[in-house]
Amino acid sequence: VQVIQNTLGSILDVVEAAINAFNFTDPFKSSVIFAGLFLVWLVLMIIPTRYIVLMGGLTQYGATFLERFGEDLGLVSNKKSKTSSVLSQSSAPQLKSPLSDPVKEESKPSAVEIWVNNAIRSLPTNEDLRKAYFWESRRLGSEQAEKHASEKRESRLKKLWKAQWHSLGKLLIQDGGNEQAQKVTYHLESCFAVIQGHRFVWWQSVQDFDNGELPVGKLLLSGHAGFGGPSPLEMKVLSKEELPLCVSIFGRGSEGQGQQRVTILLPDATTKEKLESAVAESASFKSD
Repeated sequence: VQVIQNTLGSILDVVEAAINAFNFTDPFKSSVIFAGLFLVWLVLMIIPTRYIVLMGGLTQYGATFLERFGEDLGLVSNKKSKTSSVLSQSSAPQLKSPLSDPVKEESKPSAVEIWVNNAIRSLPTNEDLRKAYFWESRRLGSEQAEKHASEKRESRLKKLWKAQWHSLGKLLIQDGGNEQAQKVTYHLESCFAVIQGHRFVWWQSVQDFDNGELPVGKLLLSGHAGFGGPSPLEMKVLSKEELPLCVSIFGRGSEGQGQQRVTILLPDATTKEKLESAVAESASFKSD
């Protein structure tokens, strides 16, 4: 059974390699093959086929005729007599080397023959192509999946959520500080934030939003709500490049938590301007 499987696999590899030789899997080899076929077609168009067959037959007949009657007619030099005279002049018998092998003393193939053999053997099969382009296909697949997810997310935010603004960002979260030392520390956490109506909501990641997870936090932009700059303590944590991209949003917390304030670091200045406009527009209307 294993022999049959190996034989069928070898036959299929040859068939796939032959197909790939003509579909420009390897552009150089396919170009050479088509150029050769074009030359053959051109020769057959110019020279009739019967003349080509006649020339082939005459060549075979001429080779046989020269082999048998070439020495008698003086068309071919007598190489055997020269070889025998040279051997008679050598008095000492020549011993064969024990390492000499008549099979290995055959003539070496020409460079063109080696190139043709290597070109044929290096034609790829479908399995070779799959292994060669495995990681590239995975990268393209992930890019297409991300593009599809992004289009689906945009459609969901526009038609279902009717969001005024959405973007990735980083929230500035206050750590549990040491009350005795009165030292307050902060750290940044990635988030995906959305403004929907009078609400500013955020998730830990965009994947959580795509999967329909509940938001980790929200602010109601009603009553005393708006945006401002970071606090002095927060400014100490942020770098000079991050300060212009930081916005603090304040509003009413959910479930009677009173006033709350959130500081978010945005990726660029354009996103920050759109967020400020959306917050100002949302906070300017009273909630129902």
